[in-house]
Amino acid sequence: MRYIQVFNNPLWGFWFEAAMQENGVVYYRSYRNPKDKAMFLIAKSSITKIMQMIADKLPILDINDIGEAVIDGHLWVIKYCGESVVQQIQGSSGEPNWRYQQIRDIMALIKNAICKDMGSGYMDETKEYNF
Repeated sequence: MRYIQVFNNPLWGFWFEAAMQENGVVYYRSYRNPKDKAMFLIAKSSITKIMQMIADKLPILDINDIGEAVIDGHLWVIKYCGESVVQQIQGSSGEPNWRYQQIRDIMALIKNAICKDMGSGYMDETKEYNF
C-alpha cells in the first residue's frame, strides 16, 4: 500500500503530522495539542489527487541529511512510502526561500484537504533567507 507521511515543525513545540494512505485512510496528530488527533476516511480519488499534487509541488529530488529543528527555525519531512519508506525529503532553517514557500503551500494544501491544521499559518509568507 502506498502512503505519504508529512511532518511539519514550523515553530518550537508546534509539531503536526499527517499520513494519507492510498485507500483513503487519513491519520492526523498535533503535538501542539495532544488531544487533537484523528483517524478518518476521505474519498480514494481525493487522496490520489492530493498525493499527486504534493509530488508535483515538490518533486522527489532530495538526498539531504536529516535536519534538526532549532528554537527559532523550522523542520519538515515528507516520506513517500510503499511497503517501507521509498523516498524521504526534508528541509530546515536556512533552506532557499522558494523551497520554504513550496512546503508552506503543501502544508496549506493538506490543511484544506483534510480540514486539520498542518502549521502553514505559522509559516511566514514572505520569509527571506540570506544564508
